[in-house]
Amino acid sequence: MKLKVNSVQEGFMNITSKSIIRKCIVFLIYAIISIIITYPVILHINSAYIGTGADPELFMWFIKWVQFSIEHLNNPLVSKYILLPDGVNLMWNTSVILASFILSPITKFFGVVVSYNIIVISGFWFSAFAAYIATLRFVNSNTASFFSGLIYGYSPYMIAQSFGHPHVTLAFIPPLLIWLGYDVLVSRKIGILKSGTILGILLFCQLILGEELLASEIIIGIFALAVAGLLNRKDLKQNYSYVVKVLLIGTALSFVLSSPFLFVQFLGPAKPSGVLQPQNVFVTDMLNFIVPGPFQLLKTDTTLNIVSGFTGNASEWGGYIGIPFLLIILYTTSRWYTDKKVKFLAYLILITVVLSMGPYLHINGHTTGMPLLWSLFGSLPLLEHLLPGRLMLYVFLLSGIMIAIYISNISKRSKPSKFLAYLFFTFGLIFIVPALPYPVQNVVIPSFFTDSIKYYIPENSNVFIVPMSQAGEGTAMMWQTASDMWFRMPEGYAINSNGFGPNPSLFTKVIEYIQEYGRYPPIDPGIEAEMYGYLKYNNISYVIVGPTKNDQAVISFLDFLFNKDPVMVDGIYIWKLDNLDLKAGYFITGDKYNIYYRKMDWIGRQIEITTYNVAINVQISGEYLLTKVPINISIRTKEISKNNISERHYDVDGDTNIILTFPPNSYTEIVADRTWVPDKYIHNGDRRDLSVLFKIEGIN
Repeated sequence: MKLKVNSVQEGFMNITSKSIIRKCIVFLIYAIISIIITYPVILHINSAYIGTGADPELFMWFIKWVQFSIEHLNNPLVSKYILLPDGVNLMWNTSVILASFILSPITKFFGVVVSYNIIVISGFWFSAFAAYIATLRFVNSNTASFFSGLIYGYSPYMIAQSFGHPHVTLAFIPPLLIWLGYDVLVSRKIGILKSGTILGILLFCQLILGEELLASEIIIGIFALAVAGLLNRKDLKQNYSYVVKVLLIGTALSFVLSSPFLFVQFLGPAKPSGVLQPQNVFVTDMLNFIVPGPFQLLKTDTTLNIVSGFTGNASEWGGYIGIPFLLIILYTTSRWYTDKKVKFLAYLILITVVLSMGPYLHINGHTTGMPLLWSLFGSLPLLEHLLPGRLMLYVFLLSGIMIAIYISNISKRSKPSKFLAYLFFTFGLIFIVPALPYPVQNVVIPSFFTDSIKYYIPENSNVFIVPMSQAGEGTAMMWQTASDMWFRMPEGYAINSNGFGPNPSLFTKVIEYIQEYGRYPPIDPGIEAEMYGYLKYNNISYVIVGPTKNDQAVISFLDFLFNKDPVMVDGIYIWKLDNLDLKAGYFITGDKYNIYYRKMDWIGRQIEITTYNVAINVQISGEYLLTKVPINISIRTKEISKNNISERHYDVDGDTNIILTFPPNSYTEIVADRTWVPDKYIHNGDRRDLSVLFKIEGIN
């Protein structure tokens, strides 16, 4: 499978004093550009960060955790400092472990904000330089390769994703894989053993830098090998063994290096279940290729109205290539189609573009229902977690190389023709220039978390904080990092066994309601018991309210709930829950799903109910069951103080309605022998695995 192409420079393999100087100059230019486009954060690198929303706060928490865990000899891959009681598994999250590890000294001595900004700036810088190196494999022109790096490293995709997703903008490994792949498929100067070793190291580094990119690299790599094989069918039998040996060595090495991390991911704690992101939302809309998004300089009110109708969100609208570059790619393909490099790139660009469009074609924000390539395998295990729109990263990488071939070839033309060709290329660059200045958020940390907290909160205490850290909110996590991880909390904006965010509970819902509306709903003894059950289940010792929306209403409610006044320190309100053991409460965990047309909840496969100082009555119902065969549920109750265990079984059908009483200080498991999916019966889009209905009837 050896591609027969014209010989060109070979990136790092072409080592001369002049080439080293050129590469250093290009490296420096990319650094300057990266600093300029993220200006003015460089002037406030320890007090402001690049990006918007809560995602940067999530990444800063991960960066801090890795540094903290290394310093205190904890496991850097698992943390029980957020999302109590299960904690968080960093291997299931976008945790940039490798970058966090490398920057841990910076994090320790200069702060997590500095490290985060370095990661974002380095994402542009290193990705662009890696693309420049990879392109030197394809063209014998430093200028053309420089522009290829520019197109990739500062593409609309990279600009949009850098607002809060550095795990997919630290994207220097994909170009290095192309650099290596060129040697394996074309020149074969590195050798089998060295190539396999480099491949294994790159794959391992990608795993602990951004696992999402590793999965997408494998997908694009498979298609790349398939295209290369089809273009060289005559030489396939003769040369495939070289490629296979490199792949076997690389795969084996990467597996050996990765096995401890994969063990924690798939066999460790806090493993999520289900699909983490919807498949048919974060895709590239057909119009996105020619309509600039909100982060391009040439956007207008009209273009903003168009892209705002796309599915997903602004950070995922990174498919804009622009008409000039699209025409250059088409022209290069048709003009030099006999060149196998061009043919290879053209087919791979087309495949990747179609993959990025997701399982079904989207046009102007509307799903047409027309199935696309991603629908064939996008629902496979692990691949189901990928966002198809993020495959545009590879479209820009491959397109940059294709445009470099265009630049390299037009440099041989007559001056008038060359001038027009360069002018058209310049228009292409202008079309994708980002809008500046870059959004920057100031970091606001109450002084309590940096100065006073150690005098009021014992180390490693479980603390509930308002504003709550959950989907779209990471303020409390930032306060925790500022305290040098002094406390733990049940909240967290991260993926864990519950899916995304903390255990759902009535307590958090009431706090959310108060923050939104500035008042609290009526609280009866049953509601109060469920709220106290949440606090007891998570062993909360302190509740803190900091500056937040409707904070005075939250403070008033907590005064009422706890029947005591808080201590106020540096603008922070603190309640110590020293009599929590005496309170009555209960808490429900497991596969509990809300329904909205009745005051009952669905059980999935299993739920657990823990009672504290109170007995509760639970109704089990088979109403709305669509299955003809009854569902058997087993109920196993353990009274903690008496160590008594009882077990009951019931067949539940559409007519079943039973009331059960669970004693005080007990732990009960309700387990269904099977589940059913509503969408299979009434095609309502509800794909949850459900069993029977339940609700708390009252407390005794």
